[in-house]
Amino acid sequence: LTIEEATLGAQRGFGTKAIYGAQWRTNNELTYIDASYKALVSKKTDKSTVENFVTTADLESAIAAATNEKVSLRTIPFDYHWENDKEFAFTYHGENDKYFVIYNVETKKVSKIIKFAASSAEEIIAPNKNYIVYLNKNNVEIVFNNGEVVKVTNDPDHVINGSSNTHRNEFGIDRGMWISPDSKKILFYKKDERMVKDYPLVDFGARIAEVKTIKYPMAGLKSEEVSLHVYDIDTKTTTPLNIEGDKEQFLTMPTWSPNSESVYVGVLNRGQNHLKLQRYTVATGKLDKQLFEEKSKTYVEPNTPLKFLNDKEFIYVSEKDGYRQMYRYNTSGKQLNSYVYKDVLFKSFVDVSPKEIYYMGTANKGMDKLLYKVDLKSGKTIPVTKTSATYSVEMNKDKTWYYSQYTNFTTPNNVSLNTVNGKSTIELLNAPNPYEGKRVLPKVEMVTIKAADGKTNLNGRLLYPANFNENEKYPVMVYVYGGPHAQLVSNRFGGGAGGFDYYMAQQGFVVFTLDNRGSENRGRDFEHVIHRELGQNEMADQMKGVEFLKSKKFVDADKIGVYGWSFGGF
Repeated sequence: LTIEEATLGAQRGFGTKAIYGAQWRTNNELTYIDASYKALVSKKTDKSTVENFVTTADLESAIAAATNEKVSLRTIPFDYHWENDKEFAFTYHGENDKYFVIYNVETKKVSKIIKFAASSAEEIIAPNKNYIVYLNKNNVEIVFNNGEVVKVTNDPDHVINGSSNTHRNEFGIDRGMWISPDSKKILFYKKDERMVKDYPLVDFGARIAEVKTIKYPMAGLKSEEVSLHVYDIDTKTTTPLNIEGDKEQFLTMPTWSPNSESVYVGVLNRGQNHLKLQRYTVATGKLDKQLFEEKSKTYVEPNTPLKFLNDKEFIYVSEKDGYRQMYRYNTSGKQLNSYVYKDVLFKSFVDVSPKEIYYMGTANKGMDKLLYKVDLKSGKTIPVTKTSATYSVEMNKDKTWYYSQYTNFTTPNNVSLNTVNGKSTIELLNAPNPYEGKRVLPKVEMVTIKAADGKTNLNGRLLYPANFNENEKYPVMVYVYGGPHAQLVSNRFGGGAGGFDYYMAQQGFVVFTLDNRGSENRGRDFEHVIHRELGQNEMADQMKGVEFLKSKKFVDADKIGVYGWSFGGF
């Protein structure tokens, strides 16, 4: 590999073959974007296939007829999703505007279209499809079917409304606006950062480097103040939620009740060790009930919104018992069941119903990610996917089939349709090794090393130099991150090694990576050793990795270097 091939464009010229945009149209039919990116393919569970099911030409013609504008689509929109078995929705970026489009595959016409500003950001379509809410710089706006635009907020700079960049994207925050299930109200964050100190950043990409300031709360200094507000579509009024406490506290897990009359909020203190789950009445903004509290000697990290099973019960995700997992509560705040299963960490919901939940969770000491099914009454959990691998899946509506895409140490990418009962599989793709016949890759070995506590097994990865000779001495590059929300060693093709790892091994280096205590996907106690002791246990574990390296006769103990960024640089 050249340095360009190893580091640019996701390893330019060596991308693993994949399938994109897989979506279930019906219980027996899946669609996905073809290799040209210019058409959808239809694949049924009877193994029949329709190429060019929908093409970019079809969409161009339909959008042009609806807008009276010239339309050009380079690819099928990657955000397309089926509204029903006849219609799918997507966003079209025109020359001057954006459009929310619903396309009918039978009539080959646009059945609904809403135009909104090209400069808008973080747009969300209402459940009733009658309006779109979006950000215009730091303010929230709505555009309706008839083209009417309503300004929800009109705040000055550094008072930022509806942004996903609230609380610095911690606590699983990936949006800043939530539309109620009945489409009549919009919940949104308001972040006031006017009191936060400016921090200078140098833009060295400009012809002449420029200083650009951002608002950044240094440790111990004033932080942003965040509040939650509800806008009523009919009355055009905004009601703040009257959340008591420190203005610098964190407002997490905002969740609408199924009847659209209440909002649930996880109120977390700035010390991040005391969470209160509270319910607010949206008509008045007043506190209705505090359901429960969660405290920790280290920190509480709410990062998943509540998931309602019905009007009276919901799922709350917590690591209070050692492993991030699901708990069932009623709306009075009583815990009804726990779904802790071995050392499996909950990662994401796949399908939720009042009787059972399919979810993605870890396995194999954090190395694998599998599909699980849990019966909510009995609490019995079973793994649906059996192969040791890292999976991503899409479930059909009646939960009889699922789309599976997985990779493991020896498999670049395998894509298939599978019955949930395990009796039938339809393979769509078994990707070849992208380097086969082009480059000779160095040997990769997965290793296990005992942590500095003398009892915890750590996952490691070792790349041998090209043309390895065990009788020679080689320099070592230790690549490290080792902090929360990050995992470098996993059961992926090549153990998760990247192009730069391969490149350095081809330059004659041993390349070593160890996921020390403090990194992700091994549970609360594994990660929380960093609490108020940043760098201590992590470094002790990395030194155990160095001891492992020095025990190898092919390692030059005087030439061991460390490379890392962000937490790894720390």
